Amino acid sequence: MTLKSFVAIVALFSMLSHAEEGLGAEDYSERFSLEESRVTLEYVTEALNSFRELTEKSPKTLTDEIDNTSWDIQNLGFNNWMDTINGTLLLQQYQIAELRYQGLSNDATEDMRESVASQLKNAEKQYQQFIERLQVMD
Repeated sequence: MTLKSFVAIVALFSMLSHAEEGLGAEDYSERFSLEESRVTLEYVTEALNSFRELTEKSPKTLTDEIDNTSWDIQNLGFNNWMDTINGTLLLQQYQIAELRYQGLSNDATEDMRESVASQLKNAEKQYQQFIERLQVMD
C-alpha cells in the first residue's frame, strides 16, 4: 500500500464515520484544523503500532502474504510516513499564516496586526521545532 493510498483510506473512513452528522461549514474549519489533524495523526500512529504488534504475533506464513509487514516498512516507513504528514501540516499552517500576514490591508487595526503576527510567529516556531527534531529513518 502506498502512502497516498493509506492517506486516502484514512480520509475516507473519517468522512464516512461522520457523514450522518450533517456538519456545516463552521464545523469543517475546526475538524480540519491543524490541532484536530495532529490528534488524528496520533490515532493513526496508534493503529499502525497495533498493526506492528499484530504482525509480530502472527505466524510468518501469514505475514508473508500481507503487504506492509516487513521490518523496514513497520519500523522505518511508518515513522517516516507520519513525519511526512505532520511536517506537511505544520508547513502549510506556517505558509497560511505567512500569507495572512502579507495580505493585511492598510485598514487593519493594530490588534488585528498583532494577532496575525503572533499567529505567524507561533506557526513558524512549531514548524522549526518539528524540523529540528525530525529524524528521517532510512
